[in-house]
Amino acid sequence: GSGIGLSLVQRLVELHHGRIELDSEEGKGSTFSVYLPQDINIYKSSELASNDAKNEEDQVYSTNSKEMYFIDTEKVENEAIETGDKKRGTILIVEDNNEIRHYLSSGLAELFNTLEAGNGEEALEKLKENEVDIIVTDVMMPVMDGIKLCKNVKQNIRTCHIPVIILSAKSETKDQMEGLQMGADDYIPKPFSLAILTTKIQNMMRTRRRMLERYSKSLEVEPEKITFNAMDEALLKRAVAIVEKNMDNIEFSTDEFAREMNMSRSNLHLKLKAITGESTIDFIRKIRFNEAAKLLKDGRYTVAEVSTMVGFNTPSYFATSFKKYFGCLPTEYIKKAKG
Repeated sequence: GSGIGLSLVQRLVELHHGRIELDSEEGKGSTFSVYLPQDINIYKSSELASNDAKNEEDQVYSTNSKEMYFIDTEKVENEAIETGDKKRGTILIVEDNNEIRHYLSSGLAELFNTLEAGNGEEALEKLKENEVDIIVTDVMMPVMDGIKLCKNVKQNIRTCHIPVIILSAKSETKDQMEGLQMGADDYIPKPFSLAILTTKIQNMMRTRRRMLERYSKSLEVEPEKITFNAMDEALLKRAVAIVEKNMDNIEFSTDEFAREMNMSRSNLHLKLKAITGESTIDFIRKIRFNEAAKLLKDGRYTVAEVSTMVGFNTPSYFATSFKKYFGCLPTEYIKKAKG
């Protein structure tokens, strides 16, 4: 009932140098025939061949060993937990098999907050109500399968930043390619190791966290360096352009920003928070202070003039805000720049 039975049978039969044949007729049923050789010399000859030639081709076949089915994950999982990662981030688990879904949820709950959905349609509803960091989904599900879910997530501006990991018994290259071409960030064939899945999730979250840390330390907003897809990059470029256009507009608000972006204020806030780690107000402030720093370094304008040029109504408020952001007053910043 977990969707991996045929895959396991095929691999076991291959290990025994046998073959599987299928006779299927719609409406009547299917007959699977397994043929195994009776000549024990086949096993001896293959064993001799593997001992004599430790070449690259043999190493490929050596993956079909018992380790593929019986993986000691406990040790790896404990090591993953000991890395010091606290519960952060929310994982949405999409799987129609209750047993597997609960297994994944309980296993991942040690490190992450988890949400569950029984199919793609349920998952999309969960995404409307919750902030999700990573989606882990099966492929074969009723109502909406994992491939369609991935397509919906990656083609929606609200959700396209969320990484999608596909788990599936469909391990053929063409199946994996289909998932990856729909925008999936990873494809893990069943049977899978929970420890490997956990580590991949941690790696994705660490990569994102480091990117946000670099962004927070940089004055520049560079969309191509902090986004993972074309839709997010285009959105961020448009957001930067709108703020720059309204640079000297004292009345420019988050409401007006959202209107020009053709988004609701809450959706814009959530999207910018997901991409940059900052609120809408912080995003506007970052671009304005970046411009202020350039103008002050240029030396052609007074502090009062710069404050007006970047949308502050009084030089005193600009100076106070500038100090909170840079740790020094505008006049001190100019001296440092000259020095």
